[in-house]
Amino acid sequence: MSVNYIAWDTETTGKYEDGTPAADAPYIVQIAAIKYRNDAEVGSFVTLICPPKGIRCSEGATAVHGITQD
Repeated sequence: MSVNYIAWDTETTGKYEDGTPAADAPYIVQIAAIKYRNDAEVGSFVTLICPPKGIRCSEGATAVHGITQD
C-alpha cells in the first residue's frame, strides 16, 4: 500500500500573541509544501505572498526567515 502525505510550512509577518485582535494577527508571507510517497519526495511548491498594503514584517520575523519588503 502506498502512503502519501504532505509536509508544509509557512512564514509570517510576525508572531501571534494571545489576545492579539484578529485585525492585528500576522499575515502569511510564504508557504511551502513537499509531497511524499512512501518517504520519497515526489513534488514541491513554494511561493511568496504579498501582505496587504501597509503591513510590514517585524524585525524579529525578518531575522528568522530573511523575507524583506523588497
